[in-house]
Amino acid sequence: QQAAAAGLLADSAAASEDASIFRVWLRGRSFGDPVNDLPFGFDLPYTAEAVAARASYDPLTDDTALECIPQGMPGIMDNPFPIEFTEGEESINLRLEIWGINRTIHMNSGVPVEPDGPSPLGYSVGRWQDDTLIVETTNIDWQYFDEDGTPQSTAMKVVERFSLSEDERRLDYEAIMTDPATLTEPAVRYGHWIWVPGEEIQQYDCTLE
Repeated sequence: QQAAAAGLLADSAAASEDASIFRVWLRGRSFGDPVNDLPFGFDLPYTAEAVAARASYDPLTDDTALECIPQGMPGIMDNPFPIEFTEGEESINLRLEIWGINRTIHMNSGVPVEPDGPSPLGYSVGRWQDDTLIVETTNIDWQYFDEDGTPQSTAMKVVERFSLSEDERRLDYEAIMTDPATLTEPAVRYGHWIWVPGEEIQQYDCTLE
């Protein structure tokens, strides 16, 4: 009986762990318009300066992916590959299969850690609101806002919300982005991932030819 009880407790704990954000999620919908599924950069409130600067972007020479350089925030979140959340003692790791990227989300708000400096992924601080993980990212040093070469500045701020559905099989996403150099007002984009049991993050290899 004791063994059976222990087994039930173990099964219960495993089920509890599965029914959470901490697992692998497959892309269900793009970052784009929630109704028409339009792409990430469609019809955003760009500044005139950002639009003008975009005209000098040449995808044949300026696309960093051609040199196996991964994209920075916030555009890196708009990709078709799986993601995975894992929990640490004072942080959450968000692993993106694409480029093998790991984002650290600092959760210990009582002991703030000063960032070393701006970086392509920025500095992320998270907090829980019920089953929703809210992440605020600043200190982003990445030149492009999207794949069309729209520039962004180090003033870019991204507030993300990762929300579990009631049956905990869908992870809804909202990103609110502000940057006075790029946007005349905050821009909002949506997406979602779905849970498929047994899926794993695969090795991502970039090969230049």
